[in-house]
Amino acid sequence: MSARRYLFGQLPWQIWLIAATSAVVMSGFGMIVPLIPVYGERLGATAFDLGLLMSAFFVGRLLAQLPAGASADRLGRRSVLILALAGYTGTCVGYAMTSGPVGLIVFRLLQGLASGFFGVAARALLNDLCGPDSRGTAQGIYSSSVNFGFFAGPVLGSVTANHLTIHAPFWIAAALSAVALITLVIVPVRAPSRQAVSTTTRPRILPKPWSYRRVRLLAGANFGFMAGLAVIMTLFPIVGKAEVDGGMIFVGAALTIAGFFGLLTGPLMGRLSDVHGRWRLMFLGALLTAAEGTALLLTRNPWWIAGGFALGGIGAAAFLNSLHASIGDLSTAPTRGMATGFAGLAGQSGGIVGSLLAPWIWSITDLAIPFGLQLGATALTVVLIIQFSRIKTARSSRPAEISEATISS
Repeated sequence: MSARRYLFGQLPWQIWLIAATSAVVMSGFGMIVPLIPVYGERLGATAFDLGLLMSAFFVGRLLAQLPAGASADRLGRRSVLILALAGYTGTCVGYAMTSGPVGLIVFRLLQGLASGFFGVAARALLNDLCGPDSRGTAQGIYSSSVNFGFFAGPVLGSVTANHLTIHAPFWIAAALSAVALITLVIVPVRAPSRQAVSTTTRPRILPKPWSYRRVRLLAGANFGFMAGLAVIMTLFPIVGKAEVDGGMIFVGAALTIAGFFGLLTGPLMGRLSDVHGRWRLMFLGALLTAAEGTALLLTRNPWWIAGGFALGGIGAAAFLNSLHASIGDLSTAPTRGMATGFAGLAGQSGGIVGSLLAPWIWSITDLAIPFGLQLGATALTVVLIIQFSRIKTARSSRPAEISEATISS
């Protein structure tokens, strides 16, 4: 079997369209990110305003998760994707035309909402399009497209702003988003009305996803994983600038390394979860991220830290792709969006908690304690993954193929 066929198998063509759309949108988002603090200062933003500006996006994503899931189930995935892209395009235009920091904060919040709606609907649609034998691969391709956008966007935005005007990246981001929007309006991207699902994962209707223990365990694991990751992402720029040779240049390089390895290994980690089991790859992802935090805790050697970030990038790909594929395995199409939103809400909440707690704990203790918090959050993730694997094993049954209509009846 060729490496290409092993990695990608026979995936529906819609997977590649969704991934390409995501890459375009994330490139536009990445173009804007490095310019927002400078642009905010030009519009008269204070230090407090800049803090609100940077957090508004993540608050928007947090608030979007459950409404996005419910909307994706009621209105359809494609409709929500189109609405999210329309909102995203509008916020990019708003950035370019706003005249004060308040407007900038409002558009940043709205962009976070649009991003949250897009991500939930896209993840749910990927799980609709694929069965248990290829969901991880599809999720890996999607996550790699997101990482690609974050790679390409900042470079393109910085070059454009330097050679044209600071407003140019906002207009280009709006144009890219509009292209993606028009593509989804023209091209029908829908899952089959009937989809074969294996009963080895015991699919069932989830009117309230949080009422199902395995979904709660996945949400809790996502909370712990994202909390630990947020501790690293919050503290490393501060630590790197002050204590590592090369300062901020090394910080940027290390984050780039993490993103690159996530981009490179996303489809492979997803494929391994299809072949060897979701919980095993989630477990591996948690351990690799723990290694990333341990490197920061124990050393200031740039090579060891860079290696830790490479492992962290692989770990994030292994954990997140397997988790979202598991959500698809455990749910059926009528409620898959809500289940995806519930798990996403837990992850976004963990990220906010970790980013808020880490600097506060550091301010009253020493650096070892907040990095210990990261290891503690990862340990919680590991415990929940093990609980998830035990329940799944105890309840699994012989494989059988049944249709979505049969499950729903």
